[in-house]
Amino acid sequence: MTATAAVQQLRWNTMKRAFDTYFRWVGQSIGWATVLWLLFWGVVYLVSGLQILKPQPLAVPLEQLRLAISVIVVLGFGLAAFRTNVPPVLLNRRDLMRLAIAPLEPKLVLQWGFWLARGQMFFGAVVVALIWLTATWFFFGQPQFLVFLIVPLYQLALLEWRWLGYTNAAWRWWLLPILAVAIALEVLGIPVISGAFFGTALESIVLPIILLVLGTVINARNWQQNLPPLFATHSLILSQIRALQQNAIVLRSLPDTSEMRRWKQALHRKKTRASRSIVAPKAFSPFAALAWRNALNLYRQTWLEQLVLLLTFVFAFVVNTDFIASSILGIVQIIALRSLATPLLMPEMLGLPVPIPTRERTLGRALIGTVLISSIGLFGLLFSAILPIISVEQVLISTTRLLLALFILEKLSATLRLPVSRVESGFGAAILAVLPSTLLYSVGLQTWLFPVQIFVLVMLMM
Repeated sequence: MTATAAVQQLRWNTMKRAFDTYFRWVGQSIGWATVLWLLFWGVVYLVSGLQILKPQPLAVPLEQLRLAISVIVVLGFGLAAFRTNVPPVLLNRRDLMRLAIAPLEPKLVLQWGFWLARGQMFFGAVVVALIWLTATWFFFGQPQFLVFLIVPLYQLALLEWRWLGYTNAAWRWWLLPILAVAIALEVLGIPVISGAFFGTALESIVLPIILLVLGTVINARNWQQNLPPLFATHSLILSQIRALQQNAIVLRSLPDTSEMRRWKQALHRKKTRASRSIVAPKAFSPFAALAWRNALNLYRQTWLEQLVLLLTFVFAFVVNTDFIASSILGIVQIIALRSLATPLLMPEMLGLPVPIPTRERTLGRALIGTVLISSIGLFGLLFSAILPIISVEQVLISTTRLLLALFILEKLSATLRLPVSRVESGFGAAILAVLPSTLLYSVGLQTWLFPVQIFVLVMLMM
């Protein structure tokens, strides 16, 4: 038996066992008759909903919309094709241990992964085409059924070019002149891209077919080469991330944000080990361990993530300097602070309770956030002294309110055993952080706001 036949037989036996198990499980737990009945009525309701829609006039001129869609397609295709740090195809642990280290051609090793990726991208393309069909029916009164052919072709071609970009193949630079010519033809009035989205122009089929055929031919010539150096490492990391997501779905909860972030950091590294690190504290204590973990987690973020983190804090700080704005937008901004910034600074603390003193746990988890908020508050004091746009009192009130949100979020997540990334945690912290200012302003004691917030903050630190 040849290597190709052996791999195909093993794959077929494995998939047959998995399919038989899944078929029996669905039949016993749900029932295939119920599944078919739900699919039938889902299609009926979808068609009925599309017939109810009445065309609405579109404010944007059609020619500008055509050019905008073309630019979006070209930019999205080009950026995704030149993404070199995440493979579009991965191997699970079984294939890594049995096929990746075997003396086989890369084509045999990645064959099943490519077919699985093609199926997933085809399904996503059908969903996108269905959304666009609904939009064209609503705005133009005439659905564009050609997108059901064009969008899957673009997705399948994108898979081939993403693999070329991941392997750093020199052939991937051929994509730039092709996309440039396509944009030039669009500007000249030949709808090689937008024709499928706004009409039945058959010339729009040419570009995705050229991209798909060219990418497939180039990949077929490169199959004889070895796998990329970090492909096995990236596949293992992506398998672990997928396992965390599936485990969270089974447990009906959110995955551990800190754990997911560490795996994603390892995925985007060019080396197998972290290039940036912070020396661990010599004197071990729960406070020092938690603070060191937060500082290391923040230090290993990319510059873009660190910039988003800083801008989030600054925006929340500026909004909370005014009471009227903080009453309306402050809650929203603190929730945004929770979703963007706080998971970077506070470990999720999932699982069983750890025997750590309450005060050390609170101060250790919130130390990095406290330093960052206090630094922004100090910069605000200096800014108010140079340009008196905002008063010193407003700066102090905004700083203490953000610190209140941070410490309240820590208390809620630790007491209720909720991840800080949950909406309930952020919403509760936002409401409780704005509550002192709301009560004091309602009774006319706004001058007591700063000392009251300081008192509550000190109590939370205990």
